[in-house]
Amino acid sequence: MSTFKISSFSFKPMLLAAGLGLAAVGGAFAAGTTGAAPSGDGPRHDPAARMAKYLSLDETQKTNVSAIFERNRPANEALRERSKANREALRALKPGTPDYSTRSQALADAAGTLERDRVLQRTQMNAEFATVLTPEQLAKMQAHDARGGRHHGGRGRGPGPGGKPAPDAES
Repeated sequence: MSTFKISSFSFKPMLLAAGLGLAAVGGAFAAGTTGAAPSGDGPRHDPAARMAKYLSLDETQKTNVSAIFERNRPANEALRERSKANREALRALKPGTPDYSTRSQALADAAGTLERDRVLQRTQMNAEFATVLTPEQLAKMQAHDARGGRHHGGRGRGPGPGGKPAPDAES
Protein backbone atom coordinates (compact mmCIF):
# COMPACT_ATOMS: atom_id res chain seq x y z
CA MET A 1 0.00 0.00 0.00
CA SER A 2 1.42 3.37 -0.99
CA THR A 3 1.15 6.57 0.96
CA PHE A 4 -0.34 9.55 -0.82
CA LYS A 5 1.53 12.76 -0.11
CA ILE A 6 -0.70 15.79 -0.50
CA SER A 7 2.33 18.05 -0.94
CA SER A 8 3.37 16.23 -4.12
CA PHE A 9 -0.08 16.48 -5.69
CA SER A 10 -0.91 19.47 -7.87
CA PHE A 11 -4.45 20.69 -8.40
CA LYS A 12 -3.41 22.97 -11.26
CA PRO A 13 -3.99 20.41 -14.06
CA MET A 14 -7.41 19.54 -12.68
CA LEU A 15 -8.39 23.19 -12.28
CA LEU A 16 -7.31 24.00 -15.81
CA ALA A 17 -9.18 20.98 -17.16
CA ALA A 18 -12.28 22.08 -15.26
CA GLY A 19 -11.83 25.56 -16.70
CA LEU A 20 -11.70 24.11 -20.19
CA GLY A 21 -14.95 22.30 -19.57
CA LEU A 22 -16.62 25.47 -18.34
CA ALA A 23 -15.27 27.44 -21.28
CA ALA A 24 -16.58 24.84 -23.70
CA VAL A 25 -20.03 25.03 -22.15
CA GLY A 26 -20.04 28.82 -21.85
CA GLY A 27 -19.60 29.87 -25.49
CA ALA A 28 -19.69 33.52 -26.44
CA PHE A 29 -22.85 35.47 -27.32
CA ALA A 30 -21.07 36.94 -30.30
CA ALA A 31 -18.08 34.78 -31.06
CA GLY A 32 -19.05 31.42 -29.64
CA THR A 33 -21.07 30.44 -32.68
CA THR A 34 -20.12 30.62 -36.31
CA GLY A 35 -23.36 31.62 -37.94
CA ALA A 36 -23.81 28.18 -39.46
CA ALA A 37 -27.16 26.59 -38.83
CA PRO A 38 -26.30 23.21 -37.26
CA SER A 39 -29.87 21.90 -37.35
CA GLY A 40 -32.57 23.99 -38.87
CA ASP A 41 -32.44 27.63 -39.69
CA GLY A 42 -33.77 30.87 -38.36
CA PRO A 43 -32.68 33.19 -35.59
CA ARG A 44 -32.12 30.46 -33.03
CA HIS A 45 -29.17 29.11 -35.02
CA ASP A 46 -28.00 32.35 -36.57
CA PRO A 47 -25.95 34.55 -34.21
CA ALA A 48 -26.23 37.56 -36.53
CA ALA A 49 -30.04 37.26 -36.54
CA ARG A 50 -30.15 36.85 -32.75
CA MET A 51 -27.90 39.86 -32.34
CA ALA A 52 -30.00 41.88 -34.82
CA LYS A 53 -33.17 41.08 -32.90
CA TYR A 54 -31.68 41.66 -29.44
CA LEU A 55 -30.03 44.97 -30.38
CA SER A 56 -32.69 46.17 -32.88
CA LEU A 57 -30.16 46.57 -35.69
CA ASP A 58 -31.04 48.44 -38.87
CA GLU A 59 -30.52 46.80 -42.28
CA THR A 60 -27.01 48.22 -42.79
CA GLN A 61 -25.95 47.05 -39.34
CA LYS A 62 -27.44 43.59 -39.98
CA THR A 63 -25.39 43.31 -43.18
CA ASN A 64 -22.21 44.45 -41.43
CA VAL A 65 -22.72 42.17 -38.41
CA SER A 66 -23.35 39.19 -40.72
CA ALA A 67 -20.14 40.02 -42.58
CA ILE A 68 -18.20 40.12 -39.28
CA PHE A 69 -19.51 36.69 -38.29
CA GLU A 70 -18.74 35.32 -41.75
CA ARG A 71 -15.17 36.71 -41.76
CA ASN A 72 -14.51 35.22 -38.34
CA ARG A 73 -16.14 31.85 -39.02
CA PRO A 74 -12.91 30.02 -39.98
CA ALA A 75 -11.09 31.16 -36.82
CA ASN A 76 -14.06 30.25 -34.62
CA GLU A 77 -14.39 26.83 -36.23
CA ALA A 78 -10.66 26.20 -35.77
CA LEU A 79 -10.95 27.08 -32.07
CA ARG A 80 -13.94 24.78 -31.70
CA GLU A 81 -12.05 21.90 -33.34
CA ARG A 82 -8.98 22.46 -31.15
CA SER A 83 -11.22 22.50 -28.06
CA LYS A 84 -12.94 19.30 -29.15
CA ALA A 85 -9.61 17.54 -29.69
CA ASN A 86 -8.36 18.67 -26.28
CA ARG A 87 -11.56 17.50 -24.53
CA GLU A 88 -11.34 14.13 -26.26
CA ALA A 89 -7.69 13.76 -25.24
CA LEU A 90 -8.61 14.60 -21.64
CA ARG A 91 -11.40 12.01 -21.67
CA ALA A 92 -9.06 9.38 -23.10
CA LEU A 93 -6.40 10.02 -20.47
CA LYS A 94 -6.34 7.27 -17.86
CA PRO A 95 -4.93 7.86 -14.36
CA GLY A 96 -3.07 4.53 -14.32
CA THR A 97 -0.80 5.29 -17.27
CA PRO A 98 2.89 5.91 -16.47
CA ASP A 99 3.00 9.36 -18.12
CA TYR A 100 -0.38 10.49 -16.75
CA SER A 101 0.98 13.51 -14.89
CA THR A 102 3.05 14.73 -17.84
CA ARG A 103 0.22 14.28 -20.33
CA SER A 104 -2.36 15.89 -18.05
CA GLN A 105 -0.06 18.89 -17.56
CA ALA A 106 0.40 19.22 -21.33
CA LEU A 107 -3.36 19.06 -21.91
CA ALA A 108 -3.95 21.59 -19.13
CA ASP A 109 -1.41 23.93 -20.74
CA ALA A 110 -3.15 23.46 -24.09
CA ALA A 111 -6.48 24.28 -22.43
CA GLY A 112 -4.99 27.51 -21.10
CA THR A 113 -3.70 28.43 -24.54
CA LEU A 114 -7.09 27.65 -26.06
CA GLU A 115 -8.85 29.90 -23.59
CA ARG A 116 -6.38 32.72 -24.29
CA ASP A 117 -6.95 32.32 -28.03
CA ARG A 118 -10.73 32.24 -27.51
CA VAL A 119 -10.62 35.48 -25.50
CA LEU A 120 -8.44 37.16 -28.12
CA GLN A 121 -10.78 36.05 -30.92
CA ARG A 122 -13.83 37.28 -29.01
CA THR A 123 -12.24 40.66 -28.23
CA GLN A 124 -11.19 41.06 -31.86
CA MET A 125 -14.80 40.47 -32.94
CA ASN A 126 -16.06 42.85 -30.28
CA ALA A 127 -13.72 45.52 -31.66
CA GLU A 128 -15.25 44.94 -35.09
CA PHE A 129 -18.78 45.15 -33.64
CA ALA A 130 -17.84 48.46 -31.99
CA THR A 131 -17.35 49.96 -35.47
CA VAL A 132 -20.90 48.96 -36.48
CA LEU A 133 -23.01 49.41 -33.34
CA THR A 134 -24.22 52.61 -31.73
CA PRO A 135 -22.84 53.36 -28.25
CA GLU A 136 -26.19 52.28 -26.76
CA GLN A 137 -26.23 48.98 -28.67
CA LEU A 138 -22.62 48.30 -27.71
CA ALA A 139 -23.40 48.96 -24.04
CA LYS A 140 -26.42 46.62 -24.23
CA MET A 141 -24.27 43.87 -25.83
CA GLN A 142 -21.56 44.30 -23.19
CA ALA A 143 -24.11 44.21 -20.37
CA HIS A 144 -25.62 41.04 -21.87
CA ASP A 145 -22.17 39.42 -21.98
CA ALA A 146 -21.31 40.55 -18.45
CA ARG A 147 -24.51 38.96 -17.07
CA GLY A 148 -23.52 35.64 -18.57
CA GLY A 149 -26.10 35.95 -21.33
CA ARG A 150 -23.91 34.10 -23.80
CA HIS A 151 -25.60 30.81 -24.66
CA HIS A 152 -25.20 28.48 -27.60
CA GLY A 153 -28.48 28.24 -29.42
CA GLY A 154 -30.41 29.65 -26.47
CA ARG A 155 -29.64 26.75 -24.12
CA GLY A 156 -30.57 27.56 -20.56
CA ARG A 157 -33.31 29.97 -21.54
CA GLY A 158 -36.19 27.62 -21.95
CA PRO A 159 -39.14 27.35 -19.63
CA GLY A 160 -38.30 26.72 -16.01
CA PRO A 161 -40.20 24.45 -13.65
CA GLY A 162 -43.91 24.39 -14.33
CA GLY A 163 -43.50 25.85 -17.82
CA LYS A 164 -42.71 29.32 -16.47
CA PRO A 165 -39.90 31.32 -18.08
CA ALA A 166 -36.51 30.87 -16.50
CA PRO A 167 -35.56 33.78 -14.21
CA ASP A 168 -32.74 34.89 -16.55
CA ALA A 169 -34.77 34.63 -19.78
CA GLU A 170 -34.56 38.06 -21.34
CA SER A 171 -34.30 37.83 -25.09
